[in-house]
Amino acid sequence: MRQRHLLATALAAAACLTVPAPAHAGSGSSSWLELSISHEHHDGVRTVILKCDPPGGTHPSPEEACASLEAVDGVFEALPAAGLVCTMQYDPVVVRAFGHWEDVKVHYEEEFPNPCVAADQTDGVFWF
Repeated sequence: MRQRHLLATALAAAACLTVPAPAHAGSGSSSWLELSISHEHHDGVRTVILKCDPPGGTHPSPEEACASLEAVDGVFEALPAAGLVCTMQYDPVVVRAFGHWEDVKVHYEEEFPNPCVAADQTDGVFWF
């Protein structure tokens, strides 16, 4: 009886080892980005995760942000203005994106005069 129990345990352990592992973020068409906004004159950094295909993560509007990035093949510098009306209050922010867009590594950083302009000039991707 004890031998059967040991054999069953060994077979169960072997079966667990043959389960396929999930794909890595950079090994297919999935996209995973860490987006952050830091204020020059304030402490703290706001950071969200944006996952696309399917849209998700901690970004407040993942569907819209993913659609904006899909329209420019993940090239942040090519994002169009969203048409937001922003005041010209000087409160500089630096936005950053790190991760993968499909199979391309992403490293984007740009400074804007305030959070509204940052959101506008990145088609709402940094509106969080």
